[in-house]
Amino acid sequence: LNSAFSGELTKGYRLSKKSAKIDKLIFAKRAIEDQSKVEISDKSLLPDIPANWTYVLIGEIEEFIGSGTTPKGKNKYAKTGVPFFRSQNIYPEGLVTDDIAFISPELHDKMSRTKLRPNDILLNITGASIGRSTFLPKNFKEGNVNQHVCIIRLEDALMPELVSLFLNSDFGQKLIFSSQTGVTREGLNYSQVRGLWIPMIPLKEQKVIVDLVHGLFSKISVFEEKYYNAKSKLESLPFRLLQDAFHGELVDSDLQTEDIDLLISSIQRERKEMDNELRENHKTVTKRDMNNIKQLSFEDILKKQFSHKSFYYDEISDHFEAD
Repeated sequence: LNSAFSGELTKGYRLSKKSAKIDKLIFAKRAIEDQSKVEISDKSLLPDIPANWTYVLIGEIEEFIGSGTTPKGKNKYAKTGVPFFRSQNIYPEGLVTDDIAFISPELHDKMSRTKLRPNDILLNITGASIGRSTFLPKNFKEGNVNQHVCIIRLEDALMPELVSLFLNSDFGQKLIFSSQTGVTREGLNYSQVRGLWIPMIPLKEQKVIVDLVHGLFSKISVFEEKYYNAKSKLESLPFRLLQDAFHGELVDSDLQTEDIDLLISSIQRERKEMDNELRENHKTVTKRDMNNIKQLSFEDILKKQFSHKSFYYDEISDHFEAD
């Protein structure tokens, strides 16, 4: 998203247009008559942009900015009716309706000022989810919002999806969090929303940006799905490996026999080397120890104790030194 709104993502597109004609901005920016209604955000937080782009305040191209109210009373929400969107329903990926509330058509009509329309941009302006934004597609039917969700309705010069993407980008988030107010509660008021800078981009390039971002997001979704599937398999791998190990499924039986033969040969060789060392150092071994060695040769131990595919250390620890 940072690449998209600094102009890097569509650099190739603009270069291809140089031989023809660079897209021009076509929009109607109007002066804000009441300056007290606008608290301008910090433009220095934004990147330099291509020459045929510009920055505008939301307040300069708005048609409507506002939010609803929360119904009062015990039975404030209906079981069915008009969808009532709250901050927990607003996500960059779109509207999440798992925990959707409903209001009656009569209450919806009373809240006519905040009836939602297709292409509206929704922005959470209070609480822990402040700054989360989405937009309403063209096939959106009806709905309303509470006081925590701000409706931003702009002129047709900007694609609502593009504005929502910008608000969810690092640049948009920095503007929002630099403008928020409230000591005990995070929040944005309408004048601060109007004072947010957004990039004005030629319409053709807006469409190119949205298409490119969609393509990249799709690739990311595929990658994430593969990653989480792999992660899930990896997390269960140690348990499955242990199961296979204790059922003898990790090692081919022929290889297992071959490994045991090598182990026996290695032990016998080390025994001879140790005996030679003992003789050289004129050390003696007690008759009892010699009898034990004769009674329990390593080969006998291995044949008896290693007959199982798995065993516990305690079953054979008595036959060996600790090392």
